[in-house]
Amino acid sequence: MTRTRAWYAQCGFGLNREQEIVKKVGVFSRMHWSDGEDEAWVFADVNRTATLRLSVEGEAWHRPDDTFGLAGVANGL
Repeated sequence: MTRTRAWYAQCGFGLNREQEIVKKVGVFSRMHWSDGEDEAWVFADVNRTATLRLSVEGEAWHRPDDTFGLAGVANGL
């Protein structure tokens, strides 16, 4: 008989922050943490992640419906 793995839930938490710095320019940040004690099967093996994004609305270059964004991500196992 072959043993199969059982379903389980992995716990963690996340934080989200959005802030307008000046009119039409803002930053966005997310952080996530999980305990890293369980083997991942379907999802990526990331236990910690942080993202930071800068966004600028397009009115400065006459494109009010557009937004320019620049982002960075750091992941940890």
